[in-house]
Amino acid sequence: MLRKKLLLILGSLVFLMVVATIATIVLLQSVVRELDHATRDHFTLEDRVAELDTSITEVEIDLRRVQLRNDRHLDGVIAALDLLRKRCNDVASNYDFPDGKRAVDQMNRTLEKLDHHVSALATTEDAAMASAHMDESLAAMVEVRRDTLAAGELLHAHVAQKSQEVAGRFRLLVQGLAVLFLILVNVSALVLLRVATMILRPVDRLVEGSRQLALERFHYRVEVDQADEFQELAQSFNNLAGQLQSNEQRKLQMLAQVALTLSHELNNAGAIIELQLKLLGKQSSGNPAFEKCLHQIHESLARMTRTVDLLAKVRRIVLTDYVAGTKMLDLERSVEEDVPAAKTEN
Repeated sequence: MLRKKLLLILGSLVFLMVVATIATIVLLQSVVRELDHATRDHFTLEDRVAELDTSITEVEIDLRRVQLRNDRHLDGVIAALDLLRKRCNDVASNYDFPDGKRAVDQMNRTLEKLDHHVSALATTEDAAMASAHMDESLAAMVEVRRDTLAAGELLHAHVAQKSQEVAGRFRLLVQGLAVLFLILVNVSALVLLRVATMILRPVDRLVEGSRQLALERFHYRVEVDQADEFQELAQSFNNLAGQLQSNEQRKLQMLAQVALTLSHELNNAGAIIELQLKLLGKQSSGNPAFEKCLHQIHESLARMTRTVDLLAKVRRIVLTDYVAGTKMLDLERSVEEDVPAAKTEN
């Protein structure tokens, strides 16, 4: 029974610890994955913005080259614009949130305007129109760079906010886990104290019972209010104490019977001896030596009578050393009432 209680209590504690540990590992792994994802987003964003800046620079260089050479072959510019548009779409697809989407849409509209001017520059035959479209293209490139910077700042702010949110959840998780494990540790300590009490309290009672039994206080009983092995042990102890008490009472009854028999016989013999002593005392004719002998006989007879009376009043058996290896009944202590410290231990 006690074994089952201990297994149930300790097993529950171990189960709670295991569940809490598994939950902690799962939650921490989830937050760490989010942190890793936020970190990867940050570095990916850095790379994408750098690629956009590189593409914008390439388009500007190609436009300046066309402007300086007065060349209408814009294949390099168109290829650079296609690459710029593709990289812009990659950024838009990976960072789809309202502010960032609006910034990327603005950049796409500026690119469409740039495409229009580049297409017109490639097809127009008028030098003045070509120059105007070139100027508009370069102005559009300035707007594209400005829009790119604005989008990059928004994307950086979004990634930073996301990282802060994940870091905040991580802090809350750590604090929550700290509180949880603090509660678990305190509960475990209380449960272990309860388990220790379940074991140590009956052990203390049984130890005290053993001390009382060693002092021959056979009336002492141990009370254990637990339905387990300790209660069975206490019952066995009480049964043993009861048997010893019964044996003690039988010994006392036997001593009382022996004392009664001796008292009867000694009283009859003592009465005769006393009568004879009185007759001898009258015939002593004042002889001091004879009277001294008679007095000694009278004292010895009184001592025998007192010994028998004490034997009849024995309340408990207390032995004392007579000679080495031999015990005798200590009448003076045996007639005293034993005052126990306590009858039972609650």
